[in-house]
Amino acid sequence: MSQTLTTDQRVEVPRRFVAQVFNGKDPERAREFFTEDARWHGPSIADVTGVDNIVGLLGAFIGALSDIRAEEQDVIASGDLVAMRLVVTATQTGDMLGIPSSGRQVRW
Repeated sequence: MSQTLTTDQRVEVPRRFVAQVFNGKDPERAREFFTEDARWHGPSIADVTGVDNIVGLLGAFIGALSDIRAEEQDVIASGDLVAMRLVVTATQTGDMLGIPSSGRQVRW
């Protein structure tokens, strides 16, 4: 028998992802949130397919942005869909996807 989640429980899933993976700086925890065939649609790079590749991508970002912090701005939930608006801030302290370390602060 499958369990039906409440809206509050559905919202809690991406909140835990942000808290544990980004703010907790632990890309390996992403495995708890993705299936093996998951697909990451990112605006700055091509789609990334497969949990191992997604974890690698997150590791590259988190490793290069050592003080990364995502702050929730808004959450919209309807049925089984949840959308979050976040503001992410960080300092680029390491090389990231071919971009040399700059020491500059970023925000998106």
